[in-house]
Amino acid sequence: MSRMSRVALALVLCSCGGPDQGQKLLSVSGEDSNAALIPGQGWNPVDGSIKGNCVTLGAMTTQSGQSAGQTADFKLLEITSETQLRESLGVSASASFGGILGKGSIRESFAQSVSKNNQSRYLLVHVRVSNQLEIATSYQFTDSAIRLLKSAQSKTFMDQCGSEFVYGRRTGGEFFAIFEFSFLSSEEDKAFSAAISASGAGWKGAAEVNTAMSGFNRFSSTQVKMYKVGASAPLPEISSISTFAANFNTLISNAQGGAVTLELITKSYEGVEPIDLRPNAELLVRQRYVLEQLGRNRDIAREQLNSIRFIKTHQDHYDLSSNSSLDDAERDFAAYLNLVNDAAVSCFEDVMKSCKLPSTVLPTVNLPAIKSGVECKNVTYSQCKLQGDDGACIAYEINTREICK
Repeated sequence: MSRMSRVALALVLCSCGGPDQGQKLLSVSGEDSNAALIPGQGWNPVDGSIKGNCVTLGAMTTQSGQSAGQTADFKLLEITSETQLRESLGVSASASFGGILGKGSIRESFAQSVSKNNQSRYLLVHVRVSNQLEIATSYQFTDSAIRLLKSAQSKTFMDQCGSEFVYGRRTGGEFFAIFEFSFLSSEEDKAFSAAISASGAGWKGAAEVNTAMSGFNRFSSTQVKMYKVGASAPLPEISSISTFAANFNTLISNAQGGAVTLELITKSYEGVEPIDLRPNAELLVRQRYVLEQLGRNRDIAREQLNSIRFIKTHQDHYDLSSNSSLDDAERDFAAYLNLVNDAAVSCFEDVMKSCKLPSTVLPTVNLPAIKSGVECKNVTYSQCKLQGDDGACIAYEINTREICK
């Protein structure tokens, strides 16, 4: 089998995204019908529900007072867990259960489409171009909200207004590219680790990202998945690390143009005028805690299940004494995922009585190791580097690629 594997390209194009838990909601845009929030609107950050307008905002302004100004951030990371993948895309644990409630975000769907397993290695390239943050200069409760708070109707207030409201926004654009690398031998895996160490993966400038990515050219990716927020121009076709580098400037330009709502900033109702009125948000504390734990357990179980299925699909490259143990583990993890999803639904429905972790313990499995000693060899090939006026090649570039079978 040739190590030069086929590349499946998946493009997810939209100008929308999913909410993040807490004080910052990442990439919530008006085009996402599941999170069509606007400044002043109430929000429940745990179940992702949109509430009414219970505050009146003052004029929006930037922190600097100037409307101009743009920043660009570049990130190259190795993704080592399902939880890290989810959080890198700005999806909270509670928001990640949105799909089972019929209101899942596109970012969560994108994260699931990667099918992260612990037998492959993953690189994330993230470019974010953002304009200045706009924030409200003042905020005060509406008359109807004041009546609820003065009559001590905190639960009704939470039902109508949520525990937070949107008071700031930032426009811009961003894109994510996730490369999956599957190896046929432990030697290849070690070589990839060495390339990661040499790249110094982390925050970088655009040129540094390209330089670092060139170190992975000798590894064939099995999948390239991309997600774009903002800009009307389509993404270029990307089939490998090399073509990604060649189109990197185009991708940055796409992120800079066609700005959409990149993030909405929320805050609790504490400090809203009149400041002596404040709703009781303690009901959400346990729900947030339980859903966070459920989300992390679900991430682990999902990654283990993906890993088992990956190994069963590539049995020739693993030391398998018996398939029965993997079959049993596959059933155990699938059943556990159903329990977690049921627990999440119950937690959303009844915070007081049914919001709890399942008694069933997270399953475990001993995964077989990939075989060592797979035959690999370096193959030298040439490419035309310069053509003459007649179209004939007048300069070649010699390259080497590792082929394993």
